[in-house]
Parts: sequence; C-alpha cells; structure tokens
Amino acid sequence: MRTVALEEHFLTAGLAAAGRQPWHPGLRDVLLDLGPGRLAEMDAAGIDVQVISHVAPAAQELRGAEAAQAARRANDQLAAAVASHPGRLAGFATLPTGDPAAAADELERAVSDLGFVGALVNSTLGTNGAFLDDARFEPLLARFEQLDVPLYLHPAPPPAELHEILFGGLAEPLAGRLATAAWGWHSEAGLHALRMVTAGVFDRHPGLRMIIGHCGEMIPFMLDRIDRILHGLTGLALSPSEYFLRNVWVTTAGMFSLPPVMCTVAVFGVDRVLFSVDYPFGSNQDGRKLLDMLPLSPADRAKIAGGNAERVLRLPLPPAVQRLSVRGQGRQVRRLTALLACAGPIDEGEEPASVRYDRRVRRTVATSGAARAGSRGRPAACSRCRPGCAGRRPGTARAAGPARPGRARHRGRDRAARRARRPRR
Repeated sequence: MRTVALEEHFLTAGLAAAGRQPWHPGLRDVLLDLGPGRLAEMDAAGIDVQVISHVAPAAQELRGAEAAQAARRANDQLAAAVASHPGRLAGFATLPTGDPAAAADELERAVSDLGFVGALVNSTLGTNGAFLDDARFEPLLARFEQLDVPLYLHPAPPPAELHEILFGGLAEPLAGRLATAAWGWHSEAGLHALRMVTAGVFDRHPGLRMIIGHCGEMIPFMLDRIDRILHGLTGLALSPSEYFLRNVWVTTAGMFSLPPVMCTVAVFGVDRVLFSVDYPFGSNQDGRKLLDMLPLSPADRAKIAGGNAERVLRLPLPPAVQRLSVRGQGRQVRRLTALLACAGPIDEGEEPASVRYDRRVRRTVATSGAARAGSRGRPAACSRCRPGCAGRRPGTARAAGPARPGRARHRGRDRAARRARRPRR
C-alpha cells in the first residue's frame, strides 16, 4: 500500500520576502526544506509520496509581471526538488491568479514542461474578492479541463472588511484563528466550491476536476440539506450533490479524528476521499495514526491511503518498478513483465488497479532471488500464464487446466531409469 499525501506545503525564500506573513523561524525552516529533513519526516510516518504546493499567499497577492515571474521561479524550484527525489515528491503549481490568462499559461508550462500534476489556488487571494465562477476565470478553468489535471481549491484568509465585520471586537490571536484555520476560511472555501457548482461551472466545464481539503470544507455534513433547500432553484441539469460526486474529490488534510472522515466517506464514497496531512501545519504521525485506525476494509483503506491519488493525479509507476529499470536487472524486468502481462484483467470494483499492481511488483521483487535459484533455465513466466506453465514460481501449484498428455508416464519412466542406475547392494 503506497501512502500519498496531497496537501503538503513549502515556502520559497523569494516569496517569503515578498509576502507579509511573519513566519515563526522554526516553521519557516521546515517549510523551506525540500530535502533530507522533509524526507526523514515522511519516512518516520510511513508516507511514500508528498504532493507539495506553495503555502499561501504564494504568488497570488502580487500583481502584473512580478506575480508571473515569482510564480515561475517558485515552480522551477519545486520542479528541481521533485527531480532530485523521484518517486517521493510531486508538485502542484502556484499560479498568478490576478491575471487569469497568465495563470493559464503558467499552468500549462508547469504541467507540460515541469511534470506537475495540477495546481493549487488559494481561493480569492489576489482576485479582488472574485470567486472562480466569475467570467474572467474562464480561460484558466478551460486550461485545467484541456490539460486534464485537477484544481486544488485551498482556503484563504477573508478580506480586511469581512474580517472586521465577522471577527471585529475579538482579541488576537483568537480573532485571527477563528477567521482562518479554526473556522472562517473553511466555511469560505466550502462556499467557494458551492458557488462554482450552483453557478454552472461544471456544466460549462464537465471535464473539470477539483479537489477540496479538510474533509470537504463542511460540505459533506450539509450536502443533503443543500440539495433539498436549492431544489428547483439552480436551473442546472443536475442537483448540487450530483456535481460534487462527479467533479469533486476530498482530502483529509488537517483532520485527525474519525467522525469528520467517516462522514466524508459516507457522503462522497470511499473512491473520492484522499489522504492528506497538511504538513507542516499538521503532524505526519497524527495523519498516519488516523489512516491506520480507519474502520474500513484493507482494500478501502488502501484506496484512501494512495490508490485514489494515483488514479486522480496519474502518478508515476511505483518505486519498485523504477528501481528495477534503473538498475538494469534484465532478468527481473523480464520476469516482472511476464507476471504482469499474464495476470489477467483486474476487477476495479474490488480494489484500485494500482494497489494490486504494486502488490504484484513487490511480490515479484521479493521472490526474484528464489526464482533465479530454482528456475534452472526455464523461461520467465508464472503459474497464471497457461495450464501447466513450466515457468511457474518455485513452490506454487500448477494452474488449473487439462494435464499434458503423457506427463505422468514420462515421470514414471524417469524414476525407473534412476533406479536402474543405482548400484546394487
């Protein structure tokens, strides 16, 4: 089971200097690290892959050419880190959303040239309060759909005017926390996603795929009521819940207790829930504990852990396959190819193909030494190739099927010949 975390953050020194966020020195150092420290934290919690995005506000508060250049530099830095740690890191692009056309071009460059798996947008930051259902963002949404990569919609702090209305009179840091991670920006991100649905974004862009974090930004709990209250009012072809269950996926980022996660699974279904931590604002160890205690079948837990992410993001092959290719172990590669080629069709309703594929890869790698010792020159194959396959793995039973004619007779003849050669006492 490969574990993939999707809402994990980093920081570039350039955007840190341009922004107004006063990061604590210890947290700033963790965010800046895209190397050994981050990988050690992942290994300690059993996380195989992090999909990394720039922490808010990224390039979204900048304007004009400065924003586009800053986004480009940040994406290039992340791409270099991903290339340095293949199979461990992947990237969501940061975009200069103040200029939707420039954002669309940077998205295409990040996906086509840098190999990123999508982009993360911090809600209305840098857009003068406009949501993504605004007509100005049509070129950006169309580019997401054209490239067939997901848009990760992340919360953002409220504008100063709204902050004063909703949280004025409260002391700091209480007001700031209520406005953001304790409540405010989650409800705002949920409203943003709901606006996109009810404004017809997914009718205009039926192929657009969107991911929202924090167990759905309160939407799963309210979705049935949303359907009933808005019935007949949207003028759309489908109900709000049908768009959510067609175009939207949800991560567990920052949520480390069972009730919100199981509510999300119950409403969205296990195939639309993806594991995340929200590192370094959330603990990798807490995320691992949550994943391990989910009251689900092993197959469903594997979907949430990484199988769904592999499918939605189209992540590269599991590391076991890459190691075989890099080391050039020809016999193992041929054996692996034969095993996978003759494995037959996979029932996707049972578990994701990537999970079964990775299991077969690891099983083949683990038994390759025994296979070489016991194969005695037989061709690389397995017991599922054909009835009575001579290349079956040592210690496995012959596949069901008609016996080869004369096989038992030949074995009897060989035993008789061996007895005849033994010296008489």
